[in-house]
Amino acid sequence: MANYSKLDLANTVIDAIYLSNDYEAELGGESGVNTWATTNFGGDKWLKTSFNTHLNENANGGVPFRKNYGGIGMTYNADIDGFVFDRPFDSWILNATIGAYEAPTARPSDTCHWDEDTASWISDPVVAEDTEQSVLDNYEAALNTDATI
Repeated sequence: MANYSKLDLANTVIDAIYLSNDYEAELGGESGVNTWATTNFGGDKWLKTSFNTHLNENANGGVPFRKNYGGIGMTYNADIDGFVFDRPFDSWILNATIGAYEAPTARPSDTCHWDEDTASWISDPVVAEDTEQSVLDNYEAALNTDATI
């Protein structure tokens, strides 16, 4: 299967389609699919993506493609030619190799949470349900999602 992500003007994925590899070849590859999809489904840009690529690894042992599967809500970053997860905190830095943001310092343990005001990890054996922790939990869940079929 060939997977394609529809991008809005801000390069955010707003839709996705898949088609057979034979039909993709018949259309002439990525540029042909872009023209066909734009005509039939609207939008300005459709990019090929790999359903089996997650954090720049291919689950089937193949070559990873565009860092991550371009799922709805993700952003295409042309500088790294990859789909990236949203930045959970302003202080976090893009790891261009995997297409995900990371804290500026390594997480010391699972019993801590990120504090954006101090840009540091705070030790907390009982993590409170605060906004920053919810953002972190959601981000980590997205990173740990198994995107294979």
